Amino acid sequence: MIPGLEADTAIVLTIFSDFLSDRDLGTSPFDATAAYCAALNLGEKGLPISRFVFVAILLACSLVQSTVSSAGPSIVFEAATGDVIHSDSPGAPWYPASLTKLMTAYLAFHAIRDGKLTLKSKLVMTQHAQRQPASKVGMPVGSKITLEKALQVLIVRSANDLAVTIAEGVSGSEEQFVKLMNAWARRLGMTGTYFANPHGLPDPRQVSTARDMGLLAKAIVSQFPEHAKIFKMKDVKIGKRRFRAWNTLLKKMPGADGLKTGFICSSGYNLVGSATRNGRRLVAVVLGAKSSSARTNAAQAALEKGFATNSKEGRTVGDYSNGGLFQSSPYDMKSVVCKRKSDTPLVSPWGVHGWGVEFGRFENRAKAHIVLRENLMALRNIIYTGRGAVVRDYRNKQLASIMYGVPQQQARDICAHFQKSNTACKTFEKGYFKPPKPPKSAKKKKRKKKKKKRARKKKKKKKRSTPKS
Repeated sequence: MIPGLEADTAIVLTIFSDFLSDRDLGTSPFDATAAYCAALNLGEKGLPISRFVFVAILLACSLVQSTVSSAGPSIVFEAATGDVIHSDSPGAPWYPASLTKLMTAYLAFHAIRDGKLTLKSKLVMTQHAQRQPASKVGMPVGSKITLEKALQVLIVRSANDLAVTIAEGVSGSEEQFVKLMNAWARRLGMTGTYFANPHGLPDPRQVSTARDMGLLAKAIVSQFPEHAKIFKMKDVKIGKRRFRAWNTLLKKMPGADGLKTGFICSSGYNLVGSATRNGRRLVAVVLGAKSSSARTNAAQAALEKGFATNSKEGRTVGDYSNGGLFQSSPYDMKSVVCKRKSDTPLVSPWGVHGWGVEFGRFENRAKAHIVLRENLMALRNIIYTGRGAVVRDYRNKQLASIMYGVPQQQARDICAHFQKSNTACKTFEKGYFKPPKPPKSAKKKKRKKKKKKRARKKKKKKKRSTPKS
């Protein structure tokens, strides 16, 4: 037994238990320990700490802090050559969220270079595009916007409706555009990436890696330098409205010059950021931060670390391997970031548009979400359109797992695909989940009832205000 070890161990346990019990942290033990390491002041404790305990605590703090800092995949590399400076699990699967829009912009740049479109080309806001959830611009159906302005708002404000508008303008339909996205992902060597939509809204099929996002960023920077100014914009104006950039790295770090942020509950806060210093440009990919400020700080720290050294890992971004597409599910951040169990939207019956397919009815949302996820995953590389959701049926109050917003024939093809494996599936037509409108007589009764209620309240109020003689 080392002399004094028992007493030293007791002191260490006293310090940590005292810290943890005195604070309502609401965080993981790693976070709590890291916070304690940062605030540790042994002198204030007034405890006789030996060198053994001091070194032990320093080692523990170092280990915990390194664990916390590597909570999400990341990679930092030279923009010009792709030489990696440092990385952490760059091939781990992750939900890209709005980093998806980098591919949307990349394909729009190709359409411009190929002469299919110009920056001044007018794009039309369709009903399908206008129905996309926020973040969005909210332009009316039929209104027009130039491709240049659409790209600016796409990158600066991450507008989901404009992502679909650009997709329809480039390929004619969202479905054809998503096919093109996946074709270009394979062409760029993004072996761990699959796109299910052009905006990055929740879909279990939509997966990428830090490595793959690095490859995409490198392709944009090297192939389309003429569009670099779009990624540097700190705000953009449409009419009288001004939209500020989500990418706060542009304001916080001197020399920061792009590229894109992303967030859904399942992904946490993602960022592909770049900065230039003394003619040297670096790109950092940070995935799975716990807040907007955390992702900005992590990206800035990674870039600063890169600028401070000339040492490299001896490999380029493409030299790293991915874990294999769909071989493992991405880590889900929603319970940490959003404090909820599901990213699957519970849509209003009035929000279900177009034809669709139903995969079953359930009593609770968790089961409905699991079945929906399994069936959507089975449709990868088969269906490149539609949106998965859970909706409550007004008839029996049960929750239905559905995929909606697809053409009638495609809905039938989906069910034909599942019937081969005896999986439950049935098609439904537009308006199936909408409750019927009440008859006019019922509406009149309801209005009369409300009118009488208001009259009673008004009478009571008048009585209270009348002074007693």
